[in-house]
Amino acid sequence: MTRRTVYPIVGAVPEELGNMLRILRPAFLQLRMKGASDEDVVAAALSMRESIRRSGAGTRLVMNDRPDIAVRCGVSVVHVGDEDMPPSQVRRRYPDLAVGWSAHTLDDIERANSFDLIYVAFGPVFPSATKVTGRAPVLALVPEALRLSRHPLVFIGGIAPDNIEQLPFRHDTQAAVIGALQDFMEQYRHD
Repeated sequence: MTRRTVYPIVGAVPEELGNMLRILRPAFLQLRMKGASDEDVVAAALSMRESIRRSGAGTRLVMNDRPDIAVRCGVSVVHVGDEDMPPSQVRRRYPDLAVGWSAHTLDDIERANSFDLIYVAFGPVFPSATKVTGRAPVLALVPEALRLSRHPLVFIGGIAPDNIEQLPFRHDTQAAVIGALQDFMEQYRHD
């Protein structure tokens, strides 16, 4: 597993954003500010976009749920879930945005194959304390999801340094990390 397999999801501009980019070197970094005002989300996105640019990390900022704010801030990727605007509608309304989408079942993976997506987030793979959804963990379905998906997968849900090795990875697979982000930074800080 490489550091670029960690896909951080943050609810605000991290104090250690520069260190996070340097230590983890993530391919993607998602800004998820549910319930925040548009102005606060825009300010955070612009600040993070500038920090990413200055770092030269090559990380792509992802805006959660809000394609309109992504376009407004010059963010090139939006992540939408099953309760948000469908990916096909996002692509029609915002053709320059790359789209990531949430899947929770193998049927969702097959449905995702009909969309133009940059990745599919699949989970929860483990029980999660950060995002309680009532959905059963799908760890047993991960190998079949990898086989079925024509898109890169981002595993999500309860991923930590002590369980990430249970997940099968291929060259384009990543692991979304929320609650254990500091643990991963500590682990990689000394590598």
